[in-house]
Amino acid sequence: MSRFPSEGFSRFATLPPAGRSATVLRAAAELFAASPDHRRDDQAVFEDLFLSVYPEAAAEDRRAVADLLAPAADLPAAVAAAIGNDEIDIAETILSSSPCIGAIDLIRIACHRTQAHRRAIARRPGVASGVVTALVFDGDADVIEILLDNPTADLTPEDLDLIAERAGRHAGVAERLARRRPPVQPLPVDDFLGLEADRRWQALAQEGAEAARRSLETRGHHQAPAEAGEIGQGLFEAAVAGDRVGMAEWLSVGLELDRDTARRIVADPGGEALVVAAMALGIDRTLITSIALHQGIPHGRDYWRLKDLDSLAEHGGWRAAQALVDRWRGGEIRAVEALRQVQAAGSRREPQALQRRAAVRDTAARRA
Repeated sequence: MSRFPSEGFSRFATLPPAGRSATVLRAAAELFAASPDHRRDDQAVFEDLFLSVYPEAAAEDRRAVADLLAPAADLPAAVAAAIGNDEIDIAETILSSSPCIGAIDLIRIACHRTQAHRRAIARRPGVASGVVTALVFDGDADVIEILLDNPTADLTPEDLDLIAERAGRHAGVAERLARRRPPVQPLPVDDFLGLEADRRWQALAQEGAEAARRSLETRGHHQAPAEAGEIGQGLFEAAVAGDRVGMAEWLSVGLELDRDTARRIVADPGGEALVVAAMALGIDRTLITSIALHQGIPHGRDYWRLKDLDSLAEHGGWRAAQALVDRWRGGEIRAVEALRQVQAAGSRREPQALQRRAAVRDTAARRA
């Protein structure tokens, strides 16, 4: 129950426009702030009075009133929104801490005001997901860094995905985004190979749903790495030649998988694991299907099985494939630099296709 009756506010509200001065604004704010709680009619009268005189007040008076009202736990939402929409040196306290300004008003301010307003909102305790989305759409890297440093911000997988798309290439954002991601839990490839075909599809779909939490790449980045064409061609040639050891070596080098894991992927009769690995490398869908066809020849892979694998390559998703292979590895896939890795790894046997290609280049150089 308010200690100050509504009549206290009504007295100010009945003053003529000429009498609604900064003194009246300050007096009404002081009266409101002096009480720990207010009845609804108190709030309604104060809101009407405040909104009618606040725009007319000088900046120094608006600033004093904002500081006075910011701690109020039952400040009318319209009053909080009016202050929050003011210049940032007036609005900052309300935007960064007041529980009385609603999500819709915060979204509106985030969309239409300055980066300084967005930074203040990003510091709020418990920033709601919808507000986060507005901040990410219109905020600069500083805003996003503040959001990622705010442990109470409600960052959903979709929000993290959007952050990765909008500013994931920023060093500060990328570092903070990595800290907000849950750690990658290893998933032995044998666990995947032990699943039925439909469960394998489900596992890939689940990784796709969570991939945004673990990926620093942009959502639109579906371009194959520079070396993907050479790796894909090497895999294809090895598959045509029936060289499963060579296929495993290409996968081991390209995805930084241990050789035993790569060999089990190649030996799997279902083919889904190989398709996922090829997708993670960024290999073209048509070439993936051709590789799967030749890999499955000894097992008599039929048309319908091959069609399922082609559909997996088309719809599985590059990001989801990378996320699933991350778990097979127990860590993050780094950029594919297979050719440079093979040259640097003196103790590692080169794939036969790469050996043949190197010999052709050497011969051409000598003839020139």
